[in-house]
Amino acid sequence: MLPANLTVSMNIDYLDRSLPGEWLEADASISKMGRRLAFVSCQVHAKTRMVARASGVWLLQWRDQSVAGAAGGGTNTDSSTNGSSNSLRPI
Repeated sequence: MLPANLTVSMNIDYLDRSLPGEWLEADASISKMGRRLAFVSCQVHAKTRMVARASGVWLLQWRDQSVAGAAGGGTNTDSSTNGSSNSLRPI
C-alpha cells in the first residue's frame, strides 16, 4: 500500500532573511499522525538563526501499489466484482 497524500493546509512564516550562498538546514517532524490526517511542522535555520517555520496538515489516502501505475497488474479471481479489481483506490 502506498500513501496518496493531499494537502489540507500549509502555512509558512518567514522570520528572517538568508544570504545568497548561506547553508540552510530544515528540521521537519510529524506532530501527530492519525488514520486519516498527518500534522507536520518544520523549522529552517541559517547557522543559528531560525529563518522560517512551517506547519501543515495532510489527508492520507491509501491505495494499492498496483493501482499506482504498475504495468500489467494482476489477475482478478473474485467473480463477484464484475471484472473490476478488488484493489483499494484513492477516494
